[in-house]
Order: sequence, then C-alpha cells, then structure tokens
Amino acid sequence: MSRVEFRLLGNVEIQGIQGEIVRLSRRMERLALAVLLLEPGQVFSTDRLIDLLWQQDPPVAARAALQTLMSRVRKAIRSALGDEAPLLSRGQGYVLHVGPERVDARRFAGMVEEAGRVHDASQRAARLAEALDLWRGPALADAADSVLRDQLCSSLEESRFRAISARIDAELAAGRHADLISELLRLVAEYPLRENLHGQLMLALYRCGRRAEALDAYRRARQLLVAELGLEPGPQLRTLHAAIIDETGRLKSGRPRGVHEWIQ
Repeated sequence: MSRVEFRLLGNVEIQGIQGEIVRLSRRMERLALAVLLLEPGQVFSTDRLIDLLWQQDPPVAARAALQTLMSRVRKAIRSALGDEAPLLSRGQGYVLHVGPERVDARRFAGMVEEAGRVHDASQRAARLAEALDLWRGPALADAADSVLRDQLCSSLEESRFRAISARIDAELAAGRHADLISELLRLVAEYPLRENLHGQLMLALYRCGRRAEALDAYRRARQLLVAELGLEPGPQLRTLHAAIIDETGRLKSGRPRGVHEWIQ
C-alpha cells in the first residue's frame, strides 16, 4: 500500500492509498485544496478563503459557492483516503488536518534542512537532488495563475532556488565543475539577475581551464546587472572576478570549494 501524499510542487493532486493519482477536475477545487495545504491545521475563515479563491471577483452568494466547492474537495479527498475525511468545518471556516509528511512541500523543506546538516559534499549534493526531485513543475501549476502563485508560493519558490544553488555549491565542493557548466548556462539564462549563479558559472569555467570564458561570464553578468538594475556586481562577485584575473592560488589549491565557501 502506498503512502497517501498531497502534491503541490507541480500540478495539484493527491496520491491515494492504492498509489492511484486523484486529480480534482475543476481549477477552483485544486486551488482550494492547495490553499488549505499550504497551511495544514490552520483554520481559514470563510471570508479569507473567498478573498483568496476569487480575488477581486467573488460570485453572487459567495458563501454558498464556497460551501459547494469545499464539498467537492472533501469528496475528492475521501476518494483518495478511503473513509478518512480530514477537511473539517470549524465555525465560520475550514481546516485541513494533514501531517507534514503527507504534503510534498513540507517534505521538501524537511529534506533540505536535513541535507544542510550533512558534512560530506557529495552526500549533501545527493540529498539536495533527492529533495529537488519532488518538484514536478512550478508550485500550483494547474491551480493558479502566475500572479496568484507569486502571492501564495513566493517563499516556496525561493526555497527551491536556494536548494538548487546549495546543491551546485556542494557539487563544486566535490570537484564536479565540468558536469555543471551546461546546467549553469541554462540557469543563468533562466535567472539572469541571480549573482550567485553567475559566480558559480565563473568558478566552474575557471576550474575547467576556461579562464577567458570565466572572465567573459563576469562581463556579461555585469552588463545585465547594470542594464536591468542600475547596479554594479556585489562584493562577492567582484572578489571572485579579481581572483580569476590574478589567478589567485586559493582558487586552485586545496580542497575544492563552492562559491560561498571560497570567499568567506
């Protein structure tokens, strides 16, 4: 028998007790389930749910519409969990009682925290990669538009990015710079204003004997930051750039280090 799991890191869905995937047919049902799962055990008032679900355009008789919506969500949960019905009415609101181990977003946070306590760089990278494998796409991908996802999931998406960056730092510390370059080029294109990614790319290129390309990566990063933000690169990126120009021995000698570790 599979473990029941509620999934937010991608399309919103439930893995049932037999391992089957239960998908709620209507977007508003998926959104209602996701909102409750983002804060399991938290009582959401009817007014707050109406504001979150319908934003600036609530229907006439919004409370009745919400009651019908929650009834359909409860039915979907029951079909996945059997007789268990953790979605409850509480006064003028609703609460979903689900253990953190059943919600992929909560499991992701716990796995990342555990990985941070692993000292061996290769093992830490593997643990972080395992946590990141829980992501199947943007959080709430089929339940909310980009504006609402930013409102509801900005901290979750930031945690994902930090985990990606930490995994790359661990890979660099393990000496796997050659394997990272293509991924870093893709990430720099996806997140062009993230200075740490530019630094990781520079370090990986330099360690592969591609010093000129590492310096060119800094030039492109600086142009982007100045053009988009009106800011020069921060002190960490400038320090790394200067070390590559001077070919400082610390970049090549001793235990391989990630960007954060090297410039501390």
